Amino acid sequence: MRKKLLFMLGTLLSAIELVAQPMAGYVLETSTPGYNEITGGTVVPITTAVDNINNVVFTNGDVANTTAFTTQGYPIGFDFKYNNQQMNQIAIAPRGYVVLGKDEVAGSATTNWFQIFKSSGNDNMLGLIYRSDVSIGDNTEVSFKVIGEAPGRQLVVQWKNLIMQVDSWSGLEVKATVNFQIKLSENGDVDFCFNNFQPNDGVTMNYNDQFKIGLRGTGNDYLIKSGSFSDDATSYGNDNGMAWRANAYPADGTTYHWDAPEDCAAPASQPTALELSATSTQVSGQFTAETSADHYLVLISNSPTLTTLPVDGTYYSANEELGDATVVAYTTGTSFTTASNLAGATTYYLHVVGVNSFCMFGPKYLTASPLLGQVTTAPNGPVELNIANAELNELTLSAVGNDAGNDIIIAYTTEPLYNDYNQMLTGGKFGEPAGVLNVGDAIEGGGTVVYKGAASASISVSDLAEAELYHFKAWSVDNAGNYSSTSVTVDGITAGSLPWFDGLEKQSPYDAPMGWKQSDEWSCAEIDDTQGLENRNFGSDPVNGSETWFETPDIYLSEGMNRLVFNLNMYNWARFGSTAHNFVDDNIQIQLTTDGENYTTVYTIDKDNQMKQSSYDEYKKYFISFAECAGQKVRVRFLFKIYATAYLTIKDIRMEQKGDCDYPVNLRTVEEQTYGSQAAIDWTCQGEEDAWEVRYKKSEADDWNEPVLTQQHPFVISGLDGLTSYDVQVRARCSATSQSDWSETFTFQSGLPTKTANQQAGSISKEHWARSLPKPTITWVGSSAPLFGQETICSIVAILRMPTTGISLL
Repeated sequence: MRKKLLFMLGTLLSAIELVAQPMAGYVLETSTPGYNEITGGTVVPITTAVDNINNVVFTNGDVANTTAFTTQGYPIGFDFKYNNQQMNQIAIAPRGYVVLGKDEVAGSATTNWFQIFKSSGNDNMLGLIYRSDVSIGDNTEVSFKVIGEAPGRQLVVQWKNLIMQVDSWSGLEVKATVNFQIKLSENGDVDFCFNNFQPNDGVTMNYNDQFKIGLRGTGNDYLIKSGSFSDDATSYGNDNGMAWRANAYPADGTTYHWDAPEDCAAPASQPTALELSATSTQVSGQFTAETSADHYLVLISNSPTLTTLPVDGTYYSANEELGDATVVAYTTGTSFTTASNLAGATTYYLHVVGVNSFCMFGPKYLTASPLLGQVTTAPNGPVELNIANAELNELTLSAVGNDAGNDIIIAYTTEPLYNDYNQMLTGGKFGEPAGVLNVGDAIEGGGTVVYKGAASASISVSDLAEAELYHFKAWSVDNAGNYSSTSVTVDGITAGSLPWFDGLEKQSPYDAPMGWKQSDEWSCAEIDDTQGLENRNFGSDPVNGSETWFETPDIYLSEGMNRLVFNLNMYNWARFGSTAHNFVDDNIQIQLTTDGENYTTVYTIDKDNQMKQSSYDEYKKYFISFAECAGQKVRVRFLFKIYATAYLTIKDIRMEQKGDCDYPVNLRTVEEQTYGSQAAIDWTCQGEEDAWEVRYKKSEADDWNEPVLTQQHPFVISGLDGLTSYDVQVRARCSATSQSDWSETFTFQSGLPTKTANQQAGSISKEHWARSLPKPTITWVGSSAPLFGQETICSIVAILRMPTTGISLL
């Protein structure tokens, strides 16, 4: 019967890898045989203790220990087996627990007593712990006495008239005055006996009224009474308490009999039917349980024979060395997985030894003929995969194979990888190779094979799209067709021709851009309705300056002038008001490289030409033209040297050809001439033209109006609807037959519509227009007028009535 109970317990604990388990072998039996008070025992002098007996443990010599102790305890009177030892001494805590020891007692008079079962300060303890305080009265007594005759003797420790109390909002409240006994039997059994645990009439019971009742060995080897006070339920390694209530308490005479586990014996036979599988770095296995064993020791080695066998009474932990073998698991389960540190293409031997340790004086191992299995790991993956060169429709890969010289397969995909929350991750979506795969075959789960053969420094993948992000993954494959479970990856972007755009909208947010080069601080960021690059961890060096950089993928420049365009924001963060970053000694160098080693600076932004932001969150657009490296394949590097801590953000990076007839840039409104139904638009010329075409439309419209030719700027657009969003574009007319591309779209808001005589007669200044309006009537809605200048501002609605225009502003 005992072995069946232990085997059932082992099955329940199969997910837990245990170290020492004597407590798990105890079986609880609950009964109510009655409560028999002892008299004439040795009285523990609790009345001479310090003021707070909750944090006191008594040992021999009537010593009241208030801290950690290792000392002589009270004699048990016989050898009592507990936690794989023959205990002969005891320490007693007035709270309701005892600490056991062999020839001396070690423990802690902890102030954290409600956590005593899961804490490490009191190994070898057992008893009852109340969540709140206990106290003593005139009739309280703690004593102990040996009763019976050998070999059936018992040590009875008795708490009489112990006061359970709670210091609550309403003051000190006594919940009950209880009697409690712990009995240690010569055969190792333990009994807890309860009396007078019904709460007093009229008291309020709450979450503070809980008990923890159980046995603790070492570490996490503890067994707690769970369920209700009247059943036999227990919980191993679970520190939950039992609620004490007016209708939930141990009835008078209730006894918890903890039936001690038997002395350990080795299992009768070993487990059977070992099945193994392997990856490049791990071995997994499962086997059939042996009913006479409650644990299994799993070892891995490079030999079919163990040079060192496990020793009875010794517990082994995962990754511990045992001779020439390594411990994989000491477990109740029948499956296991090794650590992921095995060598590829290597033969390993797995040894499974039956053990019994849900018992006393264990564990005991069956060392004869361990269950044996053999498996060879899959080949190691390739060592390295890189992009060696990028052309418009081709990428050249460089691969380094494993030490065994196995062939490799390479797959590619443009399909992004997403997590379970539909968030894009770095890398692409790939499955795992299986079966016979050749070039052009799809891998189940993602990816298409583009190469199969020996590793090489020059593997060409062609027929690709320009300026496109591709993800590559490589595995090894041995002569038997086994694929490595480990792999190497690389992300590459094909070269682009002009006009070239950054393509960052296809990148994973919050990660470094794939296929770009950068210092560690740069990552992709969602900015407004687009995505750019940001550096929010850039430190400062006020003396030497700090450097950070990023570099675009390859771009083929035009044969003539080329232009780099980007939006830049830089600000200094402050908790109560961030500010735009203005250069002092700072600079940004725009550099070109054709070989990735040598760099040419084509433009420098510094304090003299910085486009200063009007606010911390404004972006400034830069148009940088250059003639260097014309017609060549380049990468563009942005190199920042900043002397103060700054947040850096760049978006909408593009490269374009700068034509002989070039479009205007920096479109803007002229504030003094923009009001009512008119707007004055100005721009910056990129050439020496003296004529331009202007077109505009409402932002919501699809079609532009007919372009208007002008030979001067600013250009005034009239007849606009009031308070309406408009788009405008400008292009240069360099001759009768030559014009530039249209400029970037500039969006503006028209002014407040009016019908004043002054406006009908001609243009007037905005200030004059404002003065010509009738004075508004202001009505304060509320019990009284507002008090201006105070810190607290009431919500007020001001109604502006403008009789001339018929418009009210709320």
